[in-house]
Amino acid sequence: MTEQMMPTSEEMTFEELTTEKELRRRELEQAFGSYNFVVVRKELFAHLRDPAVTIRKGSITFNTACINGLEDVVFVQLLLCEDEKKFAVKGCQENDKDALRWCIAKPDKRKSRKMTCPDFTDKLYELMHWDSKCRYKILG
Repeated sequence: MTEQMMPTSEEMTFEELTTEKELRRRELEQAFGSYNFVVVRKELFAHLRDPAVTIRKGSITFNTACINGLEDVVFVQLLLCEDEKKFAVKGCQENDKDALRWCIAKPDKRKSRKMTCPDFTDKLYELMHWDSKCRYKILG
């Protein structure tokens, strides 16, 4: 009786490889089929490269990705649409009406800064029906 050797992937045909992959896929599907997996939301992970704003009672902070996304902007106007419950940021000049400094600009780099604004965050929390004990991070 001679011992049969399993063919290596080089010796296997495309059809055999496809069949083997399908068998493995089915095996894995059966192994995980009885569990109720859910996809973990992206928002739960650090997003250093994604623009985001963190809103706390009394302050808001834009991350470095926001600051870098609006390259030469040091002052912004915050826009709020109460009907649609939307919040936006628009770059502006220092002397424009309602201009706010949103970053610290040094010759070699720019970094985020905490913007203290209790009246604004109180209004925002009320408008959005947010829990005042929580902070909120919004990607955008």
